[in-house]
Amino acid sequence: LQNNQPPDDAYTVKKIRDAGGIIIGKANMDEFAFGFTGSSSLGGKTKNAYVPANSAGGSSSGTGTSIAASLAMVGLGTDTGGSVRVPSAVEGLYGLRPTLRLVSQDGILPLAHGQDTGGPLCRSLPDCALTLDAMAGFDAADTSGQRTDKAWDAPLVATAAAYDAMTSRPASYTTALSADGLKGARIGV
Repeated sequence: LQNNQPPDDAYTVKKIRDAGGIIIGKANMDEFAFGFTGSSSLGGKTKNAYVPANSAGGSSSGTGTSIAASLAMVGLGTDTGGSVRVPSAVEGLYGLRPTLRLVSQDGILPLAHGQDTGGPLCRSLPDCALTLDAMAGFDAADTSGQRTDKAWDAPLVATAAAYDAMTSRPASYTTALSADGLKGARIGV
C-alpha cells in the first residue's frame, strides 16, 4: 500500500475536521496493524519517544511516539488487541479503545472485523474525551461496521435513532470526568 491514497477522509477524520481539528500527517506503524514492535518495511522501526532503545509498542507506535514527543496534541490509532492501549502505556499517554460499533470502521483496514475499532491517544483525559466526542456517531455507510450486534455478519444499524439507542452516548464524554474519580479505590501493584 506504499502509494495508496484514499479517495476521501475516513468518517472519523471528517468528523474531527468538522469539529475544528487539523490533520497534520500519518505515522509509521506495524504493517497491517499486525505486531507490537512498531516496525514496517517502509518506515523502519519506530523508536520510543522517551527511551529510544525501548519498544514504542504497537501497532499504533508512530502515533504514540508522535504524541509523546509533543508533535501533536492527539492522535488516532486502531485497536484489535492492544494497538491503542500498548503504545499509550509505553509512551506515558492515555489511550482509549472505544466499545465496538461506537466509532465507524470506515477507512480502517481491520485485522478482525469483529474486534477492530479506532480510538484516540492523548496526553490528557479531557483530550481523549473531546476526541471521542468528535469521533463517535452514526455512519450510514456500508463500511461503518456499526452492526446490530457484535457478529461481523450481523445487519448494519439502520438509523441514527437505532444507533443512539444502542450506544446510549452522553452529550459529551467530558461529563464522566471527575478529579476525585479514584477516591477510595484500591489499586494493586
